[in-house]
Amino acid sequence: QTAHIIVRAVFLALFFAYAVWPSTDAGQLRMKYRAANKWALASLALHAARSYGWPRLSADYARHVATDVCCQRLFGVVVLFIGAGSLPASGAVAYHELAALIAALACRMRGAPKLKLLAAAEGWLVDGEGRVDGKVVARCAYAEVAAGFLLLVELATPRRNPLLLALFWQYLQLRTMLERAAAGGPARGPLHDAWAAVDGRVMRIVGTPACPALLRGAYCKVREVAAKQVAIPEKGEKPKLKCSIM
Repeated sequence: QTAHIIVRAVFLALFFAYAVWPSTDAGQLRMKYRAANKWALASLALHAARSYGWPRLSADYARHVATDVCCQRLFGVVVLFIGAGSLPASGAVAYHELAALIAALACRMRGAPKLKLLAAAEGWLVDGEGRVDGKVVARCAYAEVAAGFLLLVELATPRRNPLLLALFWQYLQLRTMLERAAAGGPARGPLHDAWAAVDGRVMRIVGTPACPALLRGAYCKVREVAAKQVAIPEKGEKPKLKCSIM
């Protein structure tokens, strides 16, 4: 646990240095971004090793790793090495790692220092028992969904990166399907809640009389296609290939 605390602290220090670095030199920013991501990978890999042991060919091991959000983020962090990456997506990883770091420190502390730490972090990082707050997971999901839409907007800017966009959306699709599979089929979980919030906001806009019927119909069609992309095959139904990249 001590090694994991150190790795998390180094990652957070490097991420903060990247986020507030005053220079506009793309090379320097890229170097700091990649350094932070490498330590993020190390932290997530340590989480998988400490939680489930070393990788092995086992259905039980595969099931636990596939449904663990931190293990899923290993793929997401690898994707973020492409191009200039995404600050909101990396920020979601950093936010969760910060909460996990505070929770780990609280476990090792006793007495008044522990109470002061919990009092300062309760409600936005940890709960009253010193565990990662459920709101942190929800906020990270919102940040990841927002990062996906930001990458879409960046297609109209010089920062556009179609490969990063495609792979990151596949990562979100995979996460959403695994979340639904872990829930036994119903659309339930932090990512589903984030998608539902985005959908609700858009529907309030396109549902107004001032919105052209063509735009409303186009969004409803996109919504229908998106729902099919994360649908879990029925029992006995042959799974369909959803993405050639994956």
